[in-house]
Amino acid sequence: MAQRRACLLVLRHLGFSSQRRRLSAGSGLLPEYMKLVEKQKIRRDERQLGVVKRLQTLQDEIESYEGSRRESSFLAKLFRRSSDSSRVPKGMYLHGSVGSGKTFLMDLFFTSCVTPQKRRVHFNQFMLDVHARIHQLKKASGDRRIDPLLSVSREVASTALVLCLDEFQVTDVADAMILRHFFARLLDAGVVVVATSNRAPRELYKNGLQHRQFEPFIELLLDRCDIVELSSKDDYRRSKVPSSSYVM
Repeated sequence: MAQRRACLLVLRHLGFSSQRRRLSAGSGLLPEYMKLVEKQKIRRDERQLGVVKRLQTLQDEIESYEGSRRESSFLAKLFRRSSDSSRVPKGMYLHGSVGSGKTFLMDLFFTSCVTPQKRRVHFNQFMLDVHARIHQLKKASGDRRIDPLLSVSREVASTALVLCLDEFQVTDVADAMILRHFFARLLDAGVVVVATSNRAPRELYKNGLQHRQFEPFIELLLDRCDIVELSSKDDYRRSKVPSSSYVM
């Protein structure tokens, strides 16, 4: 007991807290969205607002998770024991019609997310980078026991607690065959994934080669991410009225 009290005093001195850190007043995704509405930079959209509220909840969960992960890591080093892994917040897979504002909301989420450990990238570019890293690892090491997917996922996780992937679409068989194993390792490493797509999860890689081998990835996505549909009767890309086509 005395040891735990001493540890908590050290944590407080270093700026750690078991309680959730509070965002400063007026900050966060929801307030930022409402500010844009008030300034008539965008048009209020109730469907978007529903998604914004869910993303705000995710931001709060990430903030709490990041704090508990730092505290857990510190305790593990202090007592030389394995860190108790905090439950990683579920990510979000946001899909819907073209022009509904999916990318806009993800970008607003990304810029208002307080963690510095975040990355925003187009899905295709991300996968090109993953394949390049895998190729380099295989070329550099002749040891077949090394799992390149595990190594690359750890590299990504070391710099990105939050990973935002825009325009998630699977058309390449090489991507399809590694997604299940790679993303399982990525999520197990503690990365929170937020993705946008024009396709619902079960529509991904539809009728693609060796589709049965891709199906476990769909189940992983359904299990580890909240699946949210953003539908809109408007295509904000073509609207002349101030809307969520606003570019930050």
